Amino acid sequence: MISSRAVVPDNGRPPRRARPGLTLAELLVTMVIVGIIGGAFTRMMVHQSRFMDAQNTNRQARSVSRGALNVMMSELRMVAAPGGVLAAGGDSILVRVPYAFGVLCGSTNVASTFSLAPMDSLAYSEGGATSYAWRDSTGNYTHQNANFTMGNGLVTDCAAAGITTLTRGKIVTVTPRVPVAAVSGTPVFLARRVQFKFAASAALPGRRALWRKNIGTGTSEELVAPFDASARFRFFVDGATASQVNPPAVLTTLRGLELRLAGASDRARLTSGSPSTAELQTAVFFMNRP
Repeated sequence: MISSRAVVPDNGRPPRRARPGLTLAELLVTMVIVGIIGGAFTRMMVHQSRFMDAQNTNRQARSVSRGALNVMMSELRMVAAPGGVLAAGGDSILVRVPYAFGVLCGSTNVASTFSLAPMDSLAYSEGGATSYAWRDSTGNYTHQNANFTMGNGLVTDCAAAGITTLTRGKIVTVTPRVPVAAVSGTPVFLARRVQFKFAASAALPGRRALWRKNIGTGTSEELVAPFDASARFRFFVDGATASQVNPPAVLTTLRGLELRLAGASDRARLTSGSPSTAELQTAVFFMNRP
């Protein structure tokens, strides 16, 4: 007679049921699906990273161009013609920048006293005045450049001429004096010579920067960097509607400048291996030049 009782293993433990699991085919399908999803996610992350990198480097390049423009335009707009540009080239310009305006109070045998209008304190604190100018009866300005010295003046010197110096204005004396023909109330201004130049950067070795030099004080300042090699100055001359690459032989024929500020990012883009560039072009025309 056959018994229906379960067979007990030799170790006395009950038999275990087989656990469900993945077959080899199911495992391969799962790995393929995970690979497809992972690849798509990786491509999305790489694309997003490159997009953000392009945005950042482009923004850096635009910031360089705008920063240079903001600094230069405030001074270049003050340049008068003819005679405002003293030297010029594709990489550098030397200009005479008026920075303080006023009137003549009077003169002694050796010096003249000016009453200057209130100005930004930074305009005075920088120093470096290299010339003064007065307007003659024909409306033209004459500059005194050589052997020019300046000192503080007295309120009484201008009060005696019936000229009231405005609050926060400034009174100065200049030597040598203006010509005898200049009378009290004659418009005058102080000017400094400033050089803007594209040259090697000190902050970013191997790159190009825009520098500003106050000729009167001899101090140089790196304004902004880096720039692409294509950044340069171009020149508008009398009788021409377009700018030209080289400055004219006679600088008094200059009527304006074209600024080509090709800013660059400080690092290379991931996709190209070279810095991003952003060229900003603008023109500035000199005062008193039709």
